[in-house]
Amino acid sequence: MREFDSLSDGASKVEAPGFSPVTGRDGVHGLQPRSPWDARVEAPGFSPVNIGVPRVGALARVKRPHPQAYLPLLAMLALLAGCGAALAKQPSPSSQAAQTQTSSAPQVTLSPLSLDFGSQTVNTSATQTVTLTNPGNAVLQLGAMSIGGSFSLASQCPASLSPNASCSLAVSFTPAAPGAATGVLKLADNAADSPQQVSLSGVGVAPGALAASPASVAFGTVTVGQSATQTIGLTNTGGESVTISTASTGGPGFALAGLSLPLTLAPNASAQFTVSFSPSSAGDASGAVYLQNTGSTATVTVALGGTAALPPHEVDLSWDPSTSDVTGYNVYRGVQSGGPYTLISPAPNAATALSDTDVQAGQTYYYVVTSVDADDLESGYSNEAAATIPTA
Repeated sequence: MREFDSLSDGASKVEAPGFSPVTGRDGVHGLQPRSPWDARVEAPGFSPVNIGVPRVGALARVKRPHPQAYLPLLAMLALLAGCGAALAKQPSPSSQAAQTQTSSAPQVTLSPLSLDFGSQTVNTSATQTVTLTNPGNAVLQLGAMSIGGSFSLASQCPASLSPNASCSLAVSFTPAAPGAATGVLKLADNAADSPQQVSLSGVGVAPGALAASPASVAFGTVTVGQSATQTIGLTNTGGESVTISTASTGGPGFALAGLSLPLTLAPNASAQFTVSFSPSSAGDASGAVYLQNTGSTATVTVALGGTAALPPHEVDLSWDPSTSDVTGYNVYRGVQSGGPYTLISPAPNAATALSDTDVQAGQTYYYVVTSVDADDLESGYSNEAAATIPTA
């Protein structure tokens, strides 16, 4: 007698430890269950499943040497194995709970991940915004935030952020000196990838600076009624453009020309204009040129100065020639009528005219003429002529 404890097709294995061998009338061997529910099904990749097999009260007959006789039983057991496999594929409630617990976590996204402030004037500020979002399904707890150098936080997020909520971080750039600047904004939190960071960069540039050359102008002495002109150069010595909006002069007799306003000068660019001094009265004069601009010095001043002098005066004298035979004439001048007189011609003047340039404004002079013959004999004074020198 032969006992079958298991049947296998190479992929699935069916064990029936509760079956007992039996012998029929015609020498047929088979399996008969000892209890109603004692079959076990195993399949590769699945957990074992116990399958109840009811007692049918009959023999599973197998005729040796015909293995095909086992096929009906194998088909039934394979069907049971498939059901067990399907049951094995279903996740258990404890596994589902573990997965749910694992995926319940906060997350962090930052947009953008870098801020470039470009060029910024020294000691001035620019602000940009970073958006922080929690796309997770748990509350995000925010910790310390660090930033330094020329960068600072103008506004921060709340201490916690609900799932799918967002907040804004305002970052300011305030360069203290010209040159490139870099930094990092770091955020600590309870997300798995903490800390997060945002790269920061910017360039500090010197403000525009308008410089005048020369810084002061001295015209010297200029005769009243005449004009003198000098040239002034302008240069932007800063790192940004400068715009000159207005230009004016102060002081008597000063004026400027050659500036078309508004005038914008790029860094290191230059321009020039002229200033003139045209006094209308005698004396010292002072003034200035005022240039309103957008540079670091809002008003650039150029000092002006000069002295106004009266024009030179002279007295032009002329007389009728003598009817006698003479070689020349002597000219005399006095400061009061009737003399005394002083000779102002160095030698007898052969002409009948003379210009007296050694005179002072506001003074009255009195002139007389004598004739001189070949023997150096001099005549008496002519009639007296008076001349008053103007004051301007």
